[in-house]
Amino acid sequence: MKILIIEDSRSYRRTLRATLEHLGHDVFEAENGEGGVIEARLRRPDAILLDLVLPGRLDGYGVCAELRADDLVAGIPIVIMTNTVPPGGDPGSRAAGLTKGADYFVVKGDQDELLAALATVLRKAVPFSPSVECEVTLILEDGERVGMQVSGKLSLSTNSEDLLHLDAAEYAQNLNPPDRKVTGKDLYRRIFDCRPINDRYKEAVGKVESSRLSLRFSARREYLSVPLECLFDEHSKQGGEYLSLLHPLVRTIRDVQRTRDLIDVSFLNERYRRRHDLRILLIASDASEMPGKLRVDTEIKGLKTVLEKGLSKRGIGTTIEALGSQEATYDRVMRELDHCSYHIVHYAGHGAYFGNAPDKSYLSFWKERPSRGKSGQVERVEVSRLTEWLRDSEVRFVYLNCCYGTATSARDRLLRYDFLGIADGLIHAGVPSVMGFSAPISDNRGKALATLFYQKLIECGQIDVALHRARRELAAQDRNDPTWVAPILTQQG
Repeated sequence: MKILIIEDSRSYRRTLRATLEHLGHDVFEAENGEGGVIEARLRRPDAILLDLVLPGRLDGYGVCAELRADDLVAGIPIVIMTNTVPPGGDPGSRAAGLTKGADYFVVKGDQDELLAALATVLRKAVPFSPSVECEVTLILEDGERVGMQVSGKLSLSTNSEDLLHLDAAEYAQNLNPPDRKVTGKDLYRRIFDCRPINDRYKEAVGKVESSRLSLRFSARREYLSVPLECLFDEHSKQGGEYLSLLHPLVRTIRDVQRTRDLIDVSFLNERYRRRHDLRILLIASDASEMPGKLRVDTEIKGLKTVLEKGLSKRGIGTTIEALGSQEATYDRVMRELDHCSYHIVHYAGHGAYFGNAPDKSYLSFWKERPSRGKSGQVERVEVSRLTEWLRDSEVRFVYLNCCYGTATSARDRLLRYDFLGIADGLIHAGVPSVMGFSAPISDNRGKALATLFYQKLIECGQIDVALHRARRELAAQDRNDPTWVAPILTQQG
């Protein structure tokens, strides 16, 4: 959560910042009332901790009045802090604060009361709360030391004593159970089983519940082909487990800076507070130059229902455009995507990746609407064109569900890295988060995963946590099915 502290005492700001950052919050500061109003409008925090006595034109009451009169920030909860007026000592002053728009009135010295008040207003004010308390980032580069940075509830950084030997080209994306575990153990040995990386990772795991600790792997784009989702810790408390089932797991492409906000707790809470819709585009395309049809229309119809009903229950409005396979022609998709205002784009259909020329990777659409029961001419939308459409858009998340109804050995080879070139292009085009698959799965399993993922996203408000929960549920049903391990979530740094 984003918390703004408006307080003239530098030492007290530092104390509050340390406490709140330890709890996993993002903290911003202002030292007077006028600056606090500016920061509130700029940052749009999830809650404000406001000193009553401030230097300058605006005291705490004045800040409350200005914020409550501004529709942009009127819904942000405010906790007034004071040394001069105990909450029960002067009913008039307490009432004045509440009348001006404060939600709570607390004594500065009582840290427990302050944190309890903050937790209460956050629960009441917004539908989502952070699920991750600690973030562990591992920086991977072949021939270099592994870097580790830990933030949140635990803060530390370190580098491995040994150099990393990890050639992306030697790892085939074979997700069959025996190979999966062997590959996972080897990867764990290379990345984690070196001092002090493993020691610091175990230290973090010992202090934070596994599901509340996220793993981020920062590396060059070539490492997208390394099956990090298979990482297997044979010495975990569970008696041996895949890290992607223990923690939310994300990849970031090095040197690509984030240009837009992610779809996360803060973003969704902001939609809720300002009563702005979450805009979603669902695309079903059965266009293919190969025989066999996907049952993609039922997928997007089902997702539209799940998203509308689920988000409505959380108090978030939606604007959802669902393009069925008959409507998803090249021209229509171009009109919808080119510099679009959608926040989420979900694609269910065919795609291909070319290892020697990643920019030639493509998604498939009909050139014109085909007649019922007949096929039409297929138009390939290559990465370069797709990224140009989305470069100046509002898109925050793209889900690429590129699956085939019937897998053959030829299609396996075609699809093995079908998502990687497309994901890389979208990330560089400014899309903060992209999800796709490292190996082919059936369209039925792809539909099941997509439905489960969005249900979990509606529950928690965080893409990485939603994917982690979906993985765990699918793995509990059938560990031999690769559906739970195939998704790759890639984000900007």
